[in-house]
Amino acid sequence: MKIIVGDLTRAERFYGDAFGLQRTGSFATDAVEEVILRGAGGASLVLYGWKDGRALIPGTTHGPIGFYVEDVDDAYAHALSAGAAHVREPADYGSIRAAFVVSPDGHEIELVAR
Repeated sequence: MKIIVGDLTRAERFYGDAFGLQRTGSFATDAVEEVILRGAGGASLVLYGWKDGRALIPGTTHGPIGFYVEDVDDAYAHALSAGAAHVREPADYGSIRAAFVVSPDGHEIELVAR
């Protein structure tokens, strides 16, 4: 999965602190820089940043970034302490527990556990 962020350093710190993702590589051209993050489960998240500093415009044609976690309440509290903004606190939906936060770049993140 690849997302566009406004500040690569801040975004890398946020996803590392909030979800334990660690840098496994990077890539750069004259126009863009990418940081590749990976979690314990093996999935990768690529942070993509324009070097010209253009503004990010949130779209409405995509869903939230979803992370399956072991403990939604703990992951929610951890994400908030790492700089996420509250959207929807942890709640049960049948056999699923979920919560929603927003990253410092405005990406909605869903935290889910069965």
